[in-house]
Amino acid sequence: MYYSNFSFSPPFTFRILTKLQKSIMASTTPSPTALRSVLVVGGCGFLGHHVVRILQENHPETTISVLDLHTNVNRFPGVTYYDGDITSRESVDSVLAKEKPETVIDTVSPVHGLGREVYFKVNVDGTKICLEASRAAGVKAFVWTSTASVLFDGESDVINLNEKAPIPKKSLDPYTETKVRGLPSFFFPTRSGLTPF
Repeated sequence: MYYSNFSFSPPFTFRILTKLQKSIMASTTPSPTALRSVLVVGGCGFLGHHVVRILQENHPETTISVLDLHTNVNRFPGVTYYDGDITSRESVDSVLAKEKPETVIDTVSPVHGLGREVYFKVNVDGTKICLEASRAAGVKAFVWTSTASVLFDGESDVINLNEKAPIPKKSLDPYTETKVRGLPSFFFPTRSGLTPF
């Protein structure tokens, strides 16, 4: 399985969405390497629904499904939606079994102000569950989104950094700390079958 990490925060919306689009949608015509089926985890959220839109616009042949805690907003026709909780392995396994996606794009991001316990449960435990369940289900590619703030320590200027930049030892806040802890490489740094893009 392949995985990739994209950082995201509102000031970088256009650049990150463009990077994501170019990275996972290199072709606009069906081919042996075209995206056949994609599950967007958190696909009704701010970033997630834009990913769904980009997939529909650039890969109309792709079967798209969404797993989100609540799927009553930011919906698109032709997409299959599942209400579910990524902190429940049973919930994630159920959707993966029904949809059998080749690619999972994890865009989950709890809103600001919920507290460290919620962030840890979602960003660390939920990420681990999604990644492990995806591996077990035979998913071929796993794209994980983070936040640009994982590269910011609150003191130094951050200019022209990407996901290859070193992560500061001091996190900006509990949300950022748990996004750092949720890095897929944190869980599976050298396991075979996981190859970074």
